[in-house]
Amino acid sequence: MKIMKTGCEGGDVISDVHKEAVILAGDRYTQFSNALSALLGTGPLDDIVVEYAGMNVPLPKLAEVDTTGPISLIAAFDNAAGDAIRDALVRAGFRVRISAKIIRVTAPQSDPREQIARIAEHAHKARCDVRDVYEHLTGRCRLLLADGTFSADEERRTRRAIQRLTDMTISNIDLDATRFMAMAKGHRPVPLDDADDWELARFADTYDGYAAFDDDPIARGRAVQQVRRLWDETGLLSNDLNLLRTCLFLEVKAHRRRGGGRPLSEQPFVRALVTRIRDVSGGTVLWDDL
Repeated sequence: MKIMKTGCEGGDVISDVHKEAVILAGDRYTQFSNALSALLGTGPLDDIVVEYAGMNVPLPKLAEVDTTGPISLIAAFDNAAGDAIRDALVRAGFRVRISAKIIRVTAPQSDPREQIARIAEHAHKARCDVRDVYEHLTGRCRLLLADGTFSADEERRTRRAIQRLTDMTISNIDLDATRFMAMAKGHRPVPLDDADDWELARFADTYDGYAAFDDDPIARGRAVQQVRRLWDETGLLSNDLNLLRTCLFLEVKAHRRRGGGRPLSEQPFVRALVTRIRDVSGGTVLWDDL
């Protein structure tokens, strides 16, 4: 979810009306964002029951589950439970792949045209809801001006701040609708230069770098080393999109194995890979449909 700016000019004291606008517009945006995530993602997996060790066990008791993105990620607490979890998910109709002990899950295939139509409906409703917030609160500004609570200057500044806020909210809705429509078609936008660590890691996970080079780890390792050596020496990167995404995937995996450390967003090689992927791909890439 994006952090909504207030739209208030520097140094202005935000009126109670404007504070209410921030809350209401943010709430409408959050509802819209959550609806789109639910539309393309698996939704909660808490009701999945796994047949394990002769018992029926709820999935959350056997694994850590992350359902925040279009691909849900599951890490079993016990490696022996992995196959049982996979079988339970397949029986429930989900598409499943196991990669480096992480179970990657996507929702059953849906008609992209139907999903795009539903995204458009959600976006239209969200825009209307935000415009209603604007109409309601600018109407309050006029009433406060009429009864003398607001001076003409206070009314004007608050109304303009509400206008900027709602315009920014609608712009974010439009951007998200475009992004989710691309995802419905099987594409995922490449993160922008100001992406945070969470977004970079989630993007890296949309490609299975372990499966590259026909699962030949030696060939994969050599190719990745050559990419890094070339970048270290010249600052240049390959035009091979799959190789670039493999490098990013492995950089993020290595970062996790190290237990964090320097943020991904502050690592020049990671930033260079993301920028190159965006340039080579034209801004969107196919994500693993499992």
